[in-house]
Amino acid sequence: MLLLGLASHDISTMRELIGLPRNVIFAAQHWNGRFVTAALDYGHFVCQFAAGVDQIGRMDAFLEVNTPTRVVRVAYDTPFVRNLPARLIVTEPQDRVGVSQTESFASRQDSFVLEWLAFHDAISAGHVPKTSLADARQDLALVVEMISRMR
Repeated sequence: MLLLGLASHDISTMRELIGLPRNVIFAAQHWNGRFVTAALDYGHFVCQFAAGVDQIGRMDAFLEVNTPTRVVRVAYDTPFVRNLPARLIVTEPQDRVGVSQTESFASRQDSFVLEWLAFHDAISAGHVPKTSLADARQDLALVVEMISRMR
Protein backbone atom coordinates (compact mmCIF):
# COMPACT_ATOMS: atom_id res chain seq x y z
CA MET A 1 0.00 0.00 0.00
CA LEU A 2 1.21 3.46 -0.95
CA LEU A 3 0.67 5.01 2.51
CA LEU A 4 3.00 2.48 4.12
CA GLY A 5 5.55 2.74 1.31
CA LEU A 6 6.78 5.90 -0.40
CA ALA A 7 4.10 8.12 1.16
CA SER A 8 5.30 7.20 4.65
CA HIS A 9 8.22 9.59 4.06
CA ASP A 10 5.79 12.36 3.10
CA ILE A 11 3.70 11.80 6.23
CA SER A 12 6.79 11.78 8.44
CA THR A 13 8.08 15.00 6.83
CA MET A 14 4.69 16.64 7.22
CA ARG A 15 4.53 15.68 10.92
CA GLU A 16 8.05 16.99 11.49
CA LEU A 17 7.55 20.32 9.70
CA ILE A 18 3.93 21.28 10.49
CA GLY A 19 2.85 18.84 13.19
CA LEU A 20 -0.07 16.46 13.35
CA PRO A 21 -3.49 17.45 12.07
CA ARG A 22 -6.52 17.62 14.35
CA ASN A 23 -8.27 15.14 12.11
CA VAL A 24 -8.76 13.89 8.57
CA ILE A 25 -11.63 15.70 6.86
CA PHE A 26 -11.64 13.56 3.71
CA ALA A 27 -9.55 10.84 2.10
CA ALA A 28 -9.81 8.87 -1.13
CA GLN A 29 -7.80 6.30 -3.04
CA HIS A 30 -7.84 5.57 -6.75
CA TRP A 31 -6.31 3.09 -9.16
CA ASN A 32 -6.12 0.27 -6.62
CA GLY A 33 -4.49 2.46 -3.99
CA ARG A 34 -1.75 3.82 -6.28
CA PHE A 35 -3.08 7.36 -5.72
CA VAL A 36 -4.21 8.77 -2.37
CA THR A 37 -5.58 12.22 -1.59
CA ALA A 38 -6.68 13.67 1.74
CA ALA A 39 -7.74 16.93 3.35
CA LEU A 40 -6.22 17.32 6.82
CA ASP A 41 -7.60 19.78 9.39
CA TYR A 42 -4.94 21.78 11.23
CA GLY A 43 -7.38 24.19 12.85
CA HIS A 44 -6.38 27.46 11.23
CA PHE A 45 -5.58 25.85 7.86
CA VAL A 46 -6.29 22.75 5.79
CA CYS A 47 -3.48 20.64 4.35
CA GLN A 48 -4.02 18.99 0.97
CA PHE A 49 -2.15 15.67 0.93
CA ALA A 50 -1.59 13.83 -2.34
CA ALA A 51 0.64 10.89 -3.16
CA GLY A 52 0.76 8.59 -6.13
CA VAL A 53 2.81 6.33 -8.31
CA ASP A 54 2.30 6.44 -12.06
CA GLN A 55 4.22 5.30 -15.11
CA ILE A 56 5.91 8.64 -15.79
CA GLY A 57 9.67 8.60 -15.16
CA ARG A 58 9.92 11.50 -12.73
CA MET A 59 9.92 12.35 -9.03
CA ASP A 60 7.80 15.20 -7.70
CA ALA A 61 7.99 15.33 -3.91
CA PHE A 62 7.47 18.54 -1.96
CA LEU A 63 5.80 20.11 1.03
CA GLU A 64 4.37 23.55 0.30
CA VAL A 65 2.85 26.09 2.66
CA ASN A 66 0.81 28.96 1.20
CA THR A 67 0.11 32.16 3.13
CA PRO A 68 -1.37 35.43 1.85
CA THR A 69 2.12 36.89 1.34
CA ARG A 70 4.48 33.94 0.90
CA VAL A 71 4.74 30.45 -0.54
CA VAL A 72 7.35 28.24 1.12
CA ARG A 73 8.24 24.96 -0.56
CA VAL A 74 10.64 22.23 0.54
CA ALA A 75 11.38 20.20 -2.59
CA TYR A 76 12.93 16.76 -2.76
CA ASP A 77 13.75 16.31 -6.42
CA THR A 78 14.59 12.61 -6.31
CA PRO A 79 15.92 10.12 -3.77
CA PHE A 80 17.68 8.23 -6.56
CA VAL A 81 20.43 10.74 -7.35
CA ARG A 82 23.19 10.55 -4.77
CA ASN A 83 24.00 13.76 -2.88
CA LEU A 84 21.13 15.76 -4.35
CA PRO A 85 20.03 18.09 -1.54
CA ALA A 86 16.53 19.18 -0.60
CA ARG A 87 15.76 22.71 -1.77
CA LEU A 88 13.96 25.52 0.06
CA ILE A 89 12.07 27.77 -2.37
CA VAL A 90 10.39 30.96 -1.11
CA THR A 91 8.10 33.01 -3.37
CA GLU A 92 7.06 36.50 -2.24
CA PRO A 93 5.61 39.65 -3.75
CA GLN A 94 8.12 42.24 -4.88
CA ASP A 95 7.07 45.85 -5.22
CA ARG A 96 3.49 46.20 -6.45
CA VAL A 97 3.40 43.80 -9.37
CA GLY A 98 6.55 41.70 -9.22
CA VAL A 99 7.36 38.33 -7.75
CA SER A 100 10.58 37.33 -6.02
CA GLN A 101 11.69 33.73 -5.72
CA THR A 102 14.71 32.59 -3.74
CA GLU A 103 16.13 29.11 -3.59
CA SER A 104 18.53 27.79 -0.99
CA PHE A 105 19.96 24.57 0.37
CA ALA A 106 20.30 23.74 4.04
CA SER A 107 23.15 21.43 3.07
CA ARG A 108 24.81 20.09 -0.04
CA GLN A 109 24.16 16.54 1.16
CA ASP A 110 21.00 14.63 0.43
CA SER A 111 18.42 14.19 3.19
CA PHE A 112 18.91 10.42 3.39
CA VAL A 113 22.65 10.80 4.08
CA LEU A 114 21.98 13.49 6.68
CA GLU A 115 19.46 11.24 8.46
CA TRP A 116 21.93 8.34 8.58
CA LEU A 117 24.72 10.60 9.86
CA ALA A 118 22.47 11.98 12.61
CA PHE A 119 21.38 8.45 13.56
CA HIS A 120 25.01 7.27 13.66
CA ASP A 121 26.03 10.24 15.81
CA ALA A 122 23.18 9.59 18.26
CA ILE A 123 24.02 5.90 18.61
CA SER A 124 27.79 6.53 18.84
CA ALA A 125 27.36 9.22 21.49
CA GLY A 126 24.72 7.26 23.40
CA HIS A 127 21.96 9.80 22.71
CA VAL A 128 18.36 9.05 21.89
CA PRO A 129 17.74 9.34 18.13
CA LYS A 130 15.63 12.35 17.10
CA THR A 131 12.82 10.24 15.63
CA SER A 132 11.31 7.80 18.09
CA LEU A 133 8.96 4.86 17.93
CA ALA A 134 6.29 7.21 19.33
CA ASP A 135 6.76 9.34 16.19
CA ALA A 136 6.27 6.26 14.01
CA ARG A 137 3.11 5.38 15.97
CA GLN A 138 1.74 8.88 15.32
CA ASP A 139 2.41 8.46 11.60
CA LEU A 140 0.64 5.08 11.62
CA ALA A 141 -2.34 6.50 13.54
CA LEU A 142 -2.69 9.18 10.85
CA VAL A 143 -2.52 6.51 8.12
CA VAL A 144 -5.24 4.51 9.91
CA GLU A 145 -7.44 7.62 10.16
CA MET A 146 -6.91 8.38 6.47
CA ILE A 147 -7.85 4.82 5.51
CA SER A 148 -10.96 4.95 7.70
CA ARG A 149 -12.16 8.04 5.78
CA MET A 150 -11.49 6.65 2.31
CA ARG A 151 -14.37 6.29 -0.09
